[in-house]
Amino acid sequence: MLATLLLAALVPGNHTIALRDRSYIVHVPPGATTPRPVIINFHGGGSNAEAQQRYGGIDAVADREHFIAVYPNGTGRGRFLVWNAGTCCGRAPLQGIDDVGFVRAMIDDLAKRTPIDRTRIYATGLSNGAMMTYRIAAEAPDLVARPGDRLP
Repeated sequence: MLATLLLAALVPGNHTIALRDRSYIVHVPPGATTPRPVIINFHGGGSNAEAQQRYGGIDAVADREHFIAVYPNGTGRGRFLVWNAGTCCGRAPLQGIDDVGFVRAMIDDLAKRTPIDRTRIYATGLSNGAMMTYRIAAEAPDLVARPGDRLP
């Protein structure tokens, strides 16, 4: 039944996926056939998903520990993107960008592409991305694991 709900399953490696007017990068570890934990890694203000993926070094850990790493792109001009973290940063809060809605849609989209463990979704970020992590925890607590929950 699960196979009928999935799009073409993602093979191990990196995938850039378009969603709405943005994109996100997914790093799938080798051997990911069962539902895997997910770590969302938000870039800082003025950065982007590709730079965050290179900077963080999380993919090697994902391969070793068997979790899926996801790097979403915020909004803005060119490759200098921001998150609507509530009162910060750039135009995203002024324009009322629904980044929480985007993250929800991203997780739903990811779940159609590869098996994920929805009870083990975690978020982290750098600077404006850390603010976005806090906003996800505050406004979408059903989406991410609670403090003290088992890490991947």
